[in-house]
Amino acid sequence: MAGVAGLAFVVVFVVAQAVAGSLPQPKETGDRVISYLGEHATSLQITAALTALGVFLSVVFLVGLWDAARDGEGRPEPWSVVGLVGGAVTATLNAVQGAVFGGIALGIHATASPDLAITVYRIGFTIGGATSVFAALFLTGFTLASWKTGFLPGWVRWLGALAAVLQAIASLAIASARTEFFVTTLAAFAASLLWVVAVSIRMLRQPAPA
Repeated sequence: MAGVAGLAFVVVFVVAQAVAGSLPQPKETGDRVISYLGEHATSLQITAALTALGVFLSVVFLVGLWDAARDGEGRPEPWSVVGLVGGAVTATLNAVQGAVFGGIALGIHATASPDLAITVYRIGFTIGGATSVFAALFLTGFTLASWKTGFLPGWVRWLGALAAVLQAIASLAIASARTEFFVTTLAAFAASLLWVVAVSIRMLRQPAPA
């Protein structure tokens, strides 16, 4: 179940990003943001709904991953708990960010001033930066737990370590609107999604407990 949820999460996440299209960067003017929201309101509402589905799938995957980690540990170890907490907060922030962008799409663009629109829009991106912090903790926790117990293959551990570093760098987007951080964010999520796919396939191939 968790492996299927992980693969489904990746598909839903990619589709949601494709539906949303190219979002304006936070440094854009309020008028530009309002114009974008007016033109893409329906797409952003669909993206918000897909985000909610993705959050549900990610929690199912997270619980299954923690269970797999505990099987290898024999008892809860600190790093798997770090991964669990990081994953839970990441899912929560994803839900909040989806609600922010969905709320903007539902009506703020029709009545808000440019200043208010860009403020709320930037809050959404700031939540995304905070999400990267906890995504890094999620990846770090389960990667280090796996290094101790070996419940994931070596190359998946290295991929998790790379994704964790990229997520940590991407979190700097909280304090900067520079394009370089958004490029790093794309790389971080690409590596993270590939890690989820690899872990999900590993979980599906493991024999069910007797």
